[in-house]
Amino acid sequence: MDLTSSVNLFFQIFVIPVLIGLLFELLVIVPMRVPIDESPVFLLYQDWALGLIFLKIWTRLVRL
Repeated sequence: MDLTSSVNLFFQIFVIPVLIGLLFELLVIVPMRVPIDESPVFLLYQDWALGLIFLKIWTRLVRL
């Protein structure tokens, strides 16, 4: 396995799901759960899991 495929695998498994989960959390979850006068706490492992779920759902819908 060369360096470019390792970097590509890292982005597909870790970076892209974290970004998708963080985007969903910022757009949907934070406005519903966090009051205006408080700052939200972002847990990257939860964002990664949420993003991985959405990524799997999205790829299945694209394959249909």
